Amino acid sequence: MITMTVKGYDKLIAGLKSSESDIKNSMQKAINKIGLIAQRDIKSFTPVRTGRLQRGNQLMLGSLTAIISNNVEYGPYIHNGTKNMKGRPFMEWGVEKAMPEIQKILEDEVDSVLKAIIK
Repeated sequence: MITMTVKGYDKLIAGLKSSESDIKNSMQKAINKIGLIAQRDIKSFTPVRTGRLQRGNQLMLGSLTAIISNNVEYGPYIHNGTKNMKGRPFMEWGVEKAMPEIQKILEDEVDSVLKAIIK
């Protein structure tokens, strides 16, 4: 049988409970920043003929959510393609480009939240 003791566990749990609103606020700021970064990179991959498709990229921020959508009626055909045209998944490409920056933001935010709780 193996016995393991985790030091500081009680302090961590107490810190998490007392800091719930601070954690939520910090994560919301990170998610807002991530949404803006993803929107920026999606825009850079959005095909441009008239600019309408690019202007159709919209960011909606909610409680711990960031949703990027495109409201232009022909957007899905450009993004997914048709039987006569290869798709250009500009949203996927933009998110892939933003992923290293997104990961860094999340890592930094989680790290700072944990440091604040444990102090």
